[in-house]
Amino acid sequence: MASVVNICNSALNLIGASTISALTEDTKNARLCNQRYEPVRNRVFRSHNWNCLIKRVQLAQNSTAPVVEYSFAYALPSDSLRVLKIHNATVDSIESNLDYKIEGKNIVTNETTVYLVYVALDTDPNNYDAYLREAVSHQLAADLAYKEKKYLLHFQWNDGTEKIYRYALVEAFHANEIDHRQKVKQDEIGLTQQEIWEKKYAKNNISIK
Repeated sequence: MASVVNICNSALNLIGASTISALTEDTKNARLCNQRYEPVRNRVFRSHNWNCLIKRVQLAQNSTAPVVEYSFAYALPSDSLRVLKIHNATVDSIESNLDYKIEGKNIVTNETTVYLVYVALDTDPNNYDAYLREAVSHQLAADLAYKEKKYLLHFQWNDGTEKIYRYALVEAFHANEIDHRQKVKQDEIGLTQQEIWEKKYAKNNISIK
């Protein structure tokens, strides 16, 4: 079964960090994951129309109408992260020019009937497809790497592309700068992680100790 801890451990593995057994354990990595998992997850959810997160509902009119411009207001669902479109039972806002705005936690419009298609917040990883779990773990890895500077030295080898990105997108290198057998930058061969760090980042007063 998928779990939040599994996703966090996938992220930690990507950056070469120690894994955790629970978000509540008394370790630095657990505290970082506990702090950053939900914001990162929600950011990934909002970034794409994930099929496993899409919901369709009919909205109920608010008892109080907007004071000007529009005739009706409808409360957004509490789990709504991103509105994809509205529908009035005949056409939707993508196919036609349905006039509406999102204001706070409400949709205001002149439509008397409103159906909503949206990306929902789902907190159970078992409901995510494999690509979504992977996307969350990779984004979390980049976020944790940025939070914990020593992990920025780990970079991702992207097959099929000509660039290799360090986590958190700190640097991008051309493939010609890489020793393909060792997957190491040519000017870093033989250097320790400490020496690489000092060469690249000591001038910024960043320490891995």
